[in-house]
Amino acid sequence: MIRKILSAMVFVWIGGIAGGAVAGAAALPVPFTTIEKGARSPSGESEGDEGPRLAFFRAEHEFAPFWGKLHSGRTPVPPLPVVDFERFDLLVVTDQVRPTGGHDIEIRDVAEADRVVWVTAHITRPGFGCITTQVITQPYHIVQVVKSGERYQLKLVETVRNCIKK
Repeated sequence: MIRKILSAMVFVWIGGIAGGAVAGAAALPVPFTTIEKGARSPSGESEGDEGPRLAFFRAEHEFAPFWGKLHSGRTPVPPLPVVDFERFDLLVVTDQVRPTGGHDIEIRDVAEADRVVWVTAHITRPGFGCITTQVITQPYHIVQVVKSGERYQLKLVETVRNCIKK
């Protein structure tokens, strides 16, 4: 419990640094478009053991294997989204594998400051009194952004949704 509270405090502290106060520079919003958002059912035992993470793809040949793995449990695998990789990058945030439904991850903000593109993702977890599906899931969100040539950095905000009022 204390570990979760400390983790939440670290997320808030990182958020204060990234939320426009990065080295005193004002963050410039970066427009983005959702390509796909969902929660897959992982097929491998060791997939997604790491915490939430950010991946970026600057070419179709980099993205295609990820797309195939993301949809490996579906037949047929959906076609690759049409993306002009000359102009755009794809950003993907994935949560770790979760034992139930009710978890979500969503990119809510992308901003550039001091040669870093900050990707703010909100994680929502089921809390007290929530009824969830008993299925292993891994939430993800894929967005398209204009190429900037800068490095991408993830900023997390965590919310626990309580379903019963105390």
